[in-house]
Amino acid sequence: MAGGPDANSAAREYSQLLRVHEQLLSQIVRSRDELLAPSMDLLVKRIKGQTGSEPDLTELKTAIEEAIRSTQAVPVEYRVRHDEGRRNFDGSGGHK
Repeated sequence: MAGGPDANSAAREYSQLLRVHEQLLSQIVRSRDELLAPSMDLLVKRIKGQTGSEPDLTELKTAIEEAIRSTQAVPVEYRVRHDEGRRNFDGSGGHK
């Protein structure tokens, strides 16, 4: 039977994976937005005023931007693998 229990399970797991991925991306984007917010600039200035040194957030900002780019690329890989698996599935519970 085409689209049997194995195919339904795989589709459900794939959907769950994409939801988790979207949640992760959303959290990373929120972190980036907080780092870029004017309130962060004020906090850094206050720290500099109190300690005489300014925290360098450049590496952190760069790492977060890289994480966003990497995370955005992952769904494409998921979809390619999922589509390949569907093409290889012969509908009888086995693979071609």
